[in-house]
Amino acid sequence: MSRAAAALVLALVAPGCLLDRSGLGPGGADAGELDAASADAGAGRQDAGADDAGADDASAPDAAPPDACVPSPELCNGRDDDCDPTSLDGADEPWLDDACDADGDGCAGGRLACVEGTMRCEGDGPGSGGVDRCDGVDDDCNPATPDGTGDPRVGVACDGADADRCEGGTTFCFGGVVTCVGDDTDLPHRREVCNGIDDDCDPATLDGARDPMLGAACDDPADRDLCPGGTFICRDGALVCFGDDGDQPHEAELCDGVDNDCNPATVDGADDRRVGAPCDGPDTDQCLEGTGLCVGGAFSCTDTTGDSIETCNGRDDDCNGIVDDGPAGCPCTVRHREGNAYLFCNGFLERRSWTSARDWCRERGHDLVVIDDAAEQAWISANVGDTGQGYWIGYNDRAVEGTWVWSRAGVTTTFTNWNGGEPNNAGNEDCAVSTATNISAAGRAGGWNDVGCNGDQRFVCEAPR
Repeated sequence: MSRAAAALVLALVAPGCLLDRSGLGPGGADAGELDAASADAGAGRQDAGADDAGADDASAPDAAPPDACVPSPELCNGRDDDCDPTSLDGADEPWLDDACDADGDGCAGGRLACVEGTMRCEGDGPGSGGVDRCDGVDDDCNPATPDGTGDPRVGVACDGADADRCEGGTTFCFGGVVTCVGDDTDLPHRREVCNGIDDDCDPATLDGARDPMLGAACDDPADRDLCPGGTFICRDGALVCFGDDGDQPHEAELCDGVDNDCNPATVDGADDRRVGAPCDGPDTDQCLEGTGLCVGGAFSCTDTTGDSIETCNGRDDDCNGIVDDGPAGCPCTVRHREGNAYLFCNGFLERRSWTSARDWCRERGHDLVVIDDAAEQAWISANVGDTGQGYWIGYNDRAVEGTWVWSRAGVTTTFTNWNGGEPNNAGNEDCAVSTATNISAAGRAGGWNDVGCNGDQRFVCEAPR
């Protein structure tokens, strides 16, 4: 085909393609006539130039087919403008996917799309403008709607800027910011006190951590004083006084002018054992002849009896725990054992009959000695002056022959230390003597013999404490 023929074909075909895209092509009223004319013209030109094909093809470019499509931007018109069947209709429209308002609410909640060759606003229904969050932006495109109206964070319980974690406030939208209102104060009922309840809504906080009484000084209610000697701790949801268990010695109310028990109503000295008890005054003896008083924070004793002098009477006159000691003036030698006083009347001129010796002892608060056991027997034998002589003891059967008893009333001891063959009552012998050098039938020193009661013998008196 010659260059002139090719140009003619393009001139005829191209208008047909353009007419088709403009709606005046095959679908128009003259489409058939135009297509037939084009076909006939093309065929005639092709036949006419067939003889020259060989000469022209070697030097001219390939000519387009009679129905070739010229690409153009893919518009939204239901046609393949870009000659690419895979391209979506309207793919090159500049408005494609732009925001749009279909429902007239003033908010571009939809997107422009190409549907069946026509531009449409898709996805813009009621509320499509978005939830109006608390962000300072008119999210729903409605100036009349308060900021944050649809924000789920607004209008719910919240915890404010206080020490607890309890949601005691309500959220509001102020200046595009969600703000907790009504819980910005450290309320007393939200403080973690000792009650077994999670007051501050924080499980990690120890019960009672903010209790004003925690760690405060306290007094154990179980003791008698009122002194805060302990500290409050929180145990099992209750305040407990720890460290002030029971009555403490330093909290006893002594007679010292100090409120030891921390109770002003308690009389000074109320716990002082000396007050109201027997006491010894400012004298030389040790006898408790007065009563203790607490006067002006000082202890005093009502004992004004003066000195009690020790005399030989079988009593502890000066109350020093020893009978007939010191200046007692006893005519016989005084010895003491286990608190008892013994008078060893050893002198030759001190000898008496049994009854005279007994009466002499009794006049001085004593009685003839009672020997309770072997230990006392050994001690007496070791302390008599003349070990070869007999000493009257209180044992006798003067009342009933053969029934031996002690002269001191009420004695129940059963100890005896008779020599072998004794007592034998040879010649009405009703009183017993002990001789240190005699060995008794039991093998002990100080063996006993029964003798007549009228003979003069040395003797031993005893004053039991």
